Amino acid sequence: MSTNIDNRKRQTAPPPVGAPSTATAEAVWALVKPDLDVDLAKLCGPGPDRAAAELTAKLALVVGLEAAVVAGRDRQRWTINRAFDKLAKVWSPTFRKAGTRKSRDMRTETVKTARRELSAAGVKFDELWLRVLRDGLPGVYESQLIGGRDHAQGRRVVLAPNRKRAAYEQLIASECLARNGYRRPPGRRRLLLAQNPTPTARVARKVAGETEYNVAEVGEKSKRVIEVLEETRLFLAVNEVRNDLRALKARFREHPWPARFRAWYRDHEALKRQPCHHRHRSAQRARHCTFNEARRQFIRQHRAERAEFRSLVGRKNQTASIWRHIRRNRRYLVDGQLEIKSGFYKIVNRRYERCHVWAVDASSKPDPQLSVVYEGDADGPSVRVHQHGTKYSGLGKIQTRTSPRGRWFTTHATALDIDHDDWEGYSDEWTGDRRPIVGVDCCSSMTQLLSVVLSKREAESAVTTHSWKDGLVDGFYAVHAHCAGKANGFTLPDPVDTSVRRAQLREAAGRFSFALYGSSFDAMVREMNADPMSYGAGLGSVQNLNALLDAGSKINADLALLKELKDEYLPVAYALADAALKRNAYDGLIFTDPFDGAQVRWNPPARQWVPLPHGSVPLRVRLPVGQPNATGDYPVDVGTAKRRGALHKLTLPGLIHMLDSAFAGHVVFALHEAGVRDIVSINDCWLIASDALPALYDAVAAAAEPWFRSLGAFYKIFEDYLDEASNYGQTARQWREGWRRRLEAIEAGDDKWPKFLVKAETTFEVQ
Repeated sequence: MSTNIDNRKRQTAPPPVGAPSTATAEAVWALVKPDLDVDLAKLCGPGPDRAAAELTAKLALVVGLEAAVVAGRDRQRWTINRAFDKLAKVWSPTFRKAGTRKSRDMRTETVKTARRELSAAGVKFDELWLRVLRDGLPGVYESQLIGGRDHAQGRRVVLAPNRKRAAYEQLIASECLARNGYRRPPGRRRLLLAQNPTPTARVARKVAGETEYNVAEVGEKSKRVIEVLEETRLFLAVNEVRNDLRALKARFREHPWPARFRAWYRDHEALKRQPCHHRHRSAQRARHCTFNEARRQFIRQHRAERAEFRSLVGRKNQTASIWRHIRRNRRYLVDGQLEIKSGFYKIVNRRYERCHVWAVDASSKPDPQLSVVYEGDADGPSVRVHQHGTKYSGLGKIQTRTSPRGRWFTTHATALDIDHDDWEGYSDEWTGDRRPIVGVDCCSSMTQLLSVVLSKREAESAVTTHSWKDGLVDGFYAVHAHCAGKANGFTLPDPVDTSVRRAQLREAAGRFSFALYGSSFDAMVREMNADPMSYGAGLGSVQNLNALLDAGSKINADLALLKELKDEYLPVAYALADAALKRNAYDGLIFTDPFDGAQVRWNPPARQWVPLPHGSVPLRVRLPVGQPNATGDYPVDVGTAKRRGALHKLTLPGLIHMLDSAFAGHVVFALHEAGVRDIVSINDCWLIASDALPALYDAVAAAAEPWFRSLGAFYKIFEDYLDEASNYGQTARQWREGWRRRLEAIEAGDDKWPKFLVKAETTFEVQ
């Protein structure tokens, strides 16, 4: 009886959409059949029409193989959900109508229906995944398990570089050229050449339970900023990227950590068979308990070396990815450079994000040594033209302080230094049609912005007249000396005052200032301990950080400022999120962007992974918690007694980032009006051609007025949600009143617009 039901389902199942042709399916099957450990009958669904069932199995095999090959090409994780998504897209009408391309973001009913439609169409997903797709197909690809904390994190696909793989690729290429229905998804275009069309700016959003949330709508002014940023053209120096990649690979090969860890593993592998005295839920954990404890202790002893190696691997892989895309476009090289551009869009915190390889992908940290760009000839003066267009005379050695960002990228000259005679004698050190990119970075921007927004004039004066991070470092040493010998006082783990240690403490100071975003001390300690190369010995334990802030606020002005801003801003921002949740459990926080007037809605729901058992291969969906309302929205995450909700975590930094993005937008407008056409904006950092540098300082100063005038919309966010009778509502209204009085004083000529402290970015500076 069940066989007849299955036959009727197969007969009424809709035809596949976007499946490869029969000829391609037969050719792929003939190619891979010798290496398959499973008979075709195991992959076929029931039914009297054996030929149709075998054809469906072969088509499903090709679709599944393509999903794995594309995952390997794009270096994405290979999971059962990913395989299911590709197959369901072809054989399930319900899946195609769901409004999202990932099963993990769908409702449970949708995924279950899609799986039934797969079975009705004759696709035996369980057998296909377990017997063929999961572990790889010899000659085409293999998969390696990616380990995670106490569980697997999917698999990594490694494509086979052999003849069978080449023959498979040729079959798929012929299928795509024939336009029979199947289209291999195009690879991500990380490098966008200047002559290629710019993709349409997308609207950032997330999906849970087939419902969108945190949709980043864009207003007209933001669209104009995106247009200006997308008009920017940069030249990418190919040799510089290649040389950096070679240097990183050499350091990778010479690093001592892999050999050290392999030697330890070889000497201690016998510990896996030693019993332990702990109670375990599984025999597997019990067998490896002694070995795991010894390994953790070994890693702790060599934490700095391991962290340095992992950082090196990350930079090498990132540079290698850029180099692969450069090689794909090497036919467009002109004088060893590629002219590129990028698309942009706004993300949930209202900042601008690039879509392609851009200046943000190269480090701005200064190179350890000066670069020699020209050595003078001993026989007399001569003239040479460097790749940046500078003419050098042979009268000595010329060195520059560079960074990867400065070495990789140049841009078009603007000639503004010639047109402007009011730049106090400024003249560019370079000549030619192309110039290095130079720029400025806003120092501790969130502290400066908060000082202005909260009407803290003394704090504003302090953070805009000296480096706040350097002041915090001085405070670390001062508190350490003040608490020497005291119980429960702050103790700097490494109190040696050297240039290297100060650089590490500046990084720690930047991380410590994230307390203004609501970042916990526990998270700071974990991050600093995990990256000793950047932070050195860090700042110690959670108790140490608490003692630092409490004692430091009494003896150091910069630490006192940090505590003052934290104690005033955090409670009001948390109260804002609480009031939004109390008003409506589904709406989240709704307000108007001060820059472009777009309506913003932050409504992140709580989500949880839910397995969907089905045979031996369960899928997983990440469902929102709670029931949807009439419009399909889910309750916003309110958190638990041990953690704050997602809305709280988004509100604190998101509001500051929104102000930061608004200021960046005004700087971009000011630069464009001044005649600068190639503008790189990276949050609170801006880069332009070297011959227009004074225009950048003028633009930063000019942006203060429109940004300050727009703050009324920022205060309205708090006033709309916080009751005037509450303490937090009164505090927010005091902020507005301070802003209003200052604005009136400025318009009357009795005060000045805010002035933000910036520092020069290290790119390509002649020494």
